[in-house]
Amino acid sequence: MSWAEKIGPKTRHLIANILDSREYPVQTYRSCMGILRLASDYPSEVVEAASKEAIDKGTCTYKYFSIILRQKALKASPEVEKIVSNTNLRGARTYAGGGKNA
Repeated sequence: MSWAEKIGPKTRHLIANILDSREYPVQTYRSCMGILRLASDYPSEVVEAASKEAIDKGTCTYKYFSIILRQKALKASPEVEKIVSNTNLRGARTYAGGGKNA
């Protein structure tokens, strides 16, 4: 629980829900450790948003949390296309006049 608290209160709440979901909390340790391992790969804001959504939807499992987390991470960091400048590019003048055998 203290590891989840370091990420944020929603993540702690998610872990608490998972631990309470079984009669014996030992049965949920692997799921909790998997979630905490996944959380180390993403920013805490994204993990908190995914935790909140998982709690709101009532899908407090590793499988659904990982799906939600990947979706939130894709929305949080849109990829920007980079234009690479290159001095070895031919311009429109190269193709003017139809070429050599035209």
